[in-house]
Order: sequence, then C-alpha cells, then structure tokens
Amino acid sequence: MKKFKFALMCAAALAMVACTKPCEICGEDPCVCEDETCEVCGKNPCECPTGYVCPISVEDATADDWAKVPEGYLFETKCAEGASWDALKSVKVFADDIYVNLLVEWDPELVSNHESVPFHVYWNVDGDAETGGYGDQWLEPYNIDVLMEGFFFVGEEGSGVGEPVAYEPGMFAYGAAYNTNEWNWSELTAAGTFCFSQHLGDNKMEIQFLRELIPASWGEEFTVGFDIQQHWESVGVLPNAADDEIGNKVKAEKMRVQFYIPEE
Repeated sequence: MKKFKFALMCAAALAMVACTKPCEICGEDPCVCEDETCEVCGKNPCECPTGYVCPISVEDATADDWAKVPEGYLFETKCAEGASWDALKSVKVFADDIYVNLLVEWDPELVSNHESVPFHVYWNVDGDAETGGYGDQWLEPYNIDVLMEGFFFVGEEGSGVGEPVAYEPGMFAYGAAYNTNEWNWSELTAAGTFCFSQHLGDNKMEIQFLRELIPASWGEEFTVGFDIQQHWESVGVLPNAADDEIGNKVKAEKMRVQFYIPEE
C-alpha cells in the first residue's frame, strides 16, 4: 500500500517539491522545505512559497493534526439532538487543491455489529443543484454526482463480529436523469485506488481522497452527505435534524464545503 500511495502522490508532486530560500530563522541558505529543516541552523520551520503540504496525515495514528487546518476551512457536521439516524456523531472535512480529508466519528454502541459496516459518501462535486440526482436522506434538490461505498469493518457472515479494514470504496456516477431520485449508478473507478485511511481507536476513521483521481468536475465548493449502516440499513446520517413532534424523521441540507487554495 505504501508503494502504491507513493506512486499516486507523484500526481501531486508540484505541491510537494523542495525549494531553496533563505531560512527565516538564521537568514542563511539553503532552507530545504522538503523536510522543513534548515541545513545551516538545523531549526524548524522554514517557509517555502510553493511548498504547501496538506496538514492532514493518515499515517500518524492521531487526529491531532486537524488543529493545523487553516482558519475558516475546517467544516464540521454533528448529530442533531433528537434525530433518529444518530449513529454518526460527527464528520469533519478539510479540502484543499490536492486532497479532500474526512474525520468520521461514530457511536460504538450503535455501530456494534462489525460483521459488515458500510459507509457511504454522497458528493455533489460541482456544487450545482441542477446536475446529479438521488439523495433522499437530505432535503432536495436531488443533486448527488458521485457515490462512494466502502466498509469500516468486515467479518464472517452471521458472526456479528469483524475486523477493522482500510476504507477502500468503489466510486460510482449517478446514472439516471438529473434531479431524479433513483438508485442508479455506474462504476467510475475500481475500489481502493483513490484514497487512504486509518482507524483511530474503536470509533473514528480518518480518510484522505486524492482529488485528481476522482473523475469529476469540481466547483469552488461542494456539498456532501454521509451514511453509516448496519446490515445494509442506515443507522447514522449526517447532516441530520431532530425528529418532528410525532417522531417522523426530518431531513437536513447536505454539508457545504469550500476549498482551501494555498497562495502561490
């Protein structure tokens, strides 16, 4: 997997290259931004005008790096009090010009059967209300362009138990007429070829999607919805809303996310 990830990251190499400039601490050359250590004074950090690196890592066994997300670009949806689909506690999203990152947290008491735990991401990638379709767990318009379907846990059928697995979803494009609500999808990309992930404890998953490998026309912002399941039945949906006074489910709008574009 690491070799494969290295090959994929070459697609984003322009944003990862090393450059040299005077170190902002000691003023000497060169400052090697690839490892953020000045060769002269050995101190950290040295800024590179073209050396932006996504602050989120999915190989560090922690979510602490979410504190480094640029101000104003950390988007979060939390479970509404009184909602029926309440197994998802929160989803954080940070998107830049290379990656879209998710931090998913669920209630382990409500997602307790690990035999099969599907997780879906529904993307309106272009931010256009007039394209795409489906999305009956959220308020209209039906405008989902891309569906991702994968698993957080997998086990033997009928066992009720399973092991945590990497999130390696299939990716599908909406296949029916625009703004209709049909379960009609065509495969875009083979499972597991465009994202990386890590489990954090027993109820969090960090996921990183490489944008260049998602064959879709991104807008300046996008909307997105999330769904976690047990036995292929939804138990957690975000964004969500509190049930009405007689216990009927109430739909919420999909989450809106803006891209962070680093300055040149």
